[in-house]
Amino acid sequence: MTAIRTVLTLFVMTVIIGGEHTAHAVTLPQLPQKQVNVAMPTVNGSTLTATCATLQARLNTAATLNVNLTHQIILAAGATCTGPYMLPAHTGGTGWILIKGSNYAKLPLPGTRVKLTDTSLMPHIKYGEREEGSYTHVGAFSARTGAQRYRIMGIDMVQDSTRNPNLALVVTGYGHPNALNTGYIILDRVVIRDTNATHQTLRGVYGDAQRGHTALIDSYVAGIKDVGLNNDTQAWLSISNPGPILVQNNFLEASGENLMLGGGDPVSATVLPKDVTIRRNTFSKNSAWWGDRGYLTKTLLELKLGVRVLIEGNDFINMPWNGGGYAVLLTARNQDGSAPFSEVSDLTIRHNLFRNITNGIFGFGADDAGPRNLSKRSKRWHIHNNLFYGLGGSLCGGGAACGTWIIIEEGGTSCIDPGPGSNCEVSDLRIAHNTVDDINEYTFQAVRTNQRGLDFRDNLINVNGGRGIFNGGLWGTKFLNAHYGSTWIFTNNQLAAIGGGEETVLYPQGTNRYPASATSFLWANRAGRVYTLQAGSPAKSAASDGTDQGVNFSLYNTARASRSVSTSTLSDPAVSIPPQQLRIAMPN
Repeated sequence: MTAIRTVLTLFVMTVIIGGEHTAHAVTLPQLPQKQVNVAMPTVNGSTLTATCATLQARLNTAATLNVNLTHQIILAAGATCTGPYMLPAHTGGTGWILIKGSNYAKLPLPGTRVKLTDTSLMPHIKYGEREEGSYTHVGAFSARTGAQRYRIMGIDMVQDSTRNPNLALVVTGYGHPNALNTGYIILDRVVIRDTNATHQTLRGVYGDAQRGHTALIDSYVAGIKDVGLNNDTQAWLSISNPGPILVQNNFLEASGENLMLGGGDPVSATVLPKDVTIRRNTFSKNSAWWGDRGYLTKTLLELKLGVRVLIEGNDFINMPWNGGGYAVLLTARNQDGSAPFSEVSDLTIRHNLFRNITNGIFGFGADDAGPRNLSKRSKRWHIHNNLFYGLGGSLCGGGAACGTWIIIEEGGTSCIDPGPGSNCEVSDLRIAHNTVDDINEYTFQAVRTNQRGLDFRDNLINVNGGRGIFNGGLWGTKFLNAHYGSTWIFTNNQLAAIGGGEETVLYPQGTNRYPASATSFLWANRAGRVYTLQAGSPAKSAASDGTDQGVNFSLYNTARASRSVSTSTLSDPAVSIPPQQLRIAMPN
């Protein structure tokens, strides 16, 4: 069993500053080294039928059967049950326990996302709460200590409006003494939802697991929200989970962060989320939550933790200003002061669509200054081959700095591994081959100086009368020199319609171009949002690698259209956490 190995690639950055030739090597991120194996196991053991009244007993029985065989439990479609059903200890073998509805075969095939209308084919399990010793299990399903190799398929999990709020509809085993040693839990073509507009459901999936190997695939999660109580909410949340984690081909809707890694402190560095793949999902905010309507809304995706994270082929759409302002927020954070090992490093964001959003990406090198909240510094981010359009505009609602593409901020001295200037900058940042339209404010900002390592190349950007590469009264080459010293490259880019009084002659010249209008790009059909290039476009074959500037739509479309899933068998390093080290960390 071998892990996927990614070779680091070095790009030599050559800059001419005041006639002096300097060079800086940028290290690209590692991709995830492990993947969740979501290949469907063959049932070669027992088949148990269940009603609402007998489902827990069937789960208990299945967990005692031969652990090297795969058993299935069939719950009648249309049944309406109340959880939580506890997943018992099931360890030491290679077999799985499958939990599915009787009409499972009528659902869309694996690799195809279910819809809300598919709930007519599913059994329904409502949120519930059940005491077990000093701990209260919650949700439709909740993992007990040792719960491993469970696959829940084709089940509708829904809020109970008599309980408010509902804390989480699925709990795969976060850091409490009743759920140690969990992992290998897959949610496959399930629906997780709150349908009551005045009700609170704080989490769809609380996706922690001491052994990792957790996944949500081909599913639909909606209505996860807070109303007036100022509680944070997530469709998927992981804090203590060593990975691999797979969130693939889902609809994800939550008023807080649709998906978040972090928000509390992992119980140890061993279970900091690693090897995370977030692929081909739709992230969206419900329009009923927009504006001042009593909902606590934040961002579409937030990473406060994460190492070797791949964000690929997703749609990030419908993000209003009152949602915190940015579609993606990257804030390495030692949330509660007990996790100085926190970091967001080896991050790849590629082949994604961002549209109808207030702002694009806001990243910090470190966050929460002060001795109590020191974290590690963020390193090796690669943002490439993404399409952005519809930034700001009518979504802004009077918010400041609305319509900005990317802001990078260093964290002062609030990290335990500061960079060369004793600062917590994001080091080794590559921004390449992106197509960007409709900027209303800023194109790229680095807040504060002493950043280190920027490779900005092959981007095709309609600044649309907004600011270009700008901050603190400095733009263009002066900005790059002030914030990145000699550690930047800016090559083979086109920025059209730079406004704000910025003189494009003060930008890096050479292979870069600054046309007065984006019409010179010769996009195929800007009004129809088709951003491929027409014949004769000056962006054709003008990139530093000989391809077109902006998005390579061949790679982009392939990554977004694929329905393949990983079937590889990968190593599973054991994780052991003594009970005395465990702590419950509910996110803020």
